[in-house]
Amino acid sequence: AMAVAIPFPASAHRSQKDLAISSRIISYQSDAKAGPIAVQAILRGEGPLVVMLPSLGRGASDFEDLSARIAAAGFQTAAINPRGIGKSSGPKAQSLADYATDVFEVIK
Repeated sequence: AMAVAIPFPASAHRSQKDLAISSRIISYQSDAKAGPIAVQAILRGEGPLVVMLPSLGRGASDFEDLSARIAAAGFQTAAINPRGIGKSSGPKAQSLADYATDVFEVIK
């Protein structure tokens, strides 16, 4: 078996208020022909950022339990809803570069 150690900061004992979930919509224009893109990020916690991307056809809600545990350990999570899921919208992503651009827009 393999074990992974995750740092657990002394400040990791957070109140429920600190772990509250918020939603943020990031809008941007990739190019004039494609139309606007809106990416929804579900945010939780405070601290260094951990970005979570669901698998094909899935949404950010897949990470509810995991993001709560990571936030309780002293991190901020951003679970991203891909285009067409939740409040994310825009032309269908055609490549991994499109997804990378969405993530860049969330974390910049």
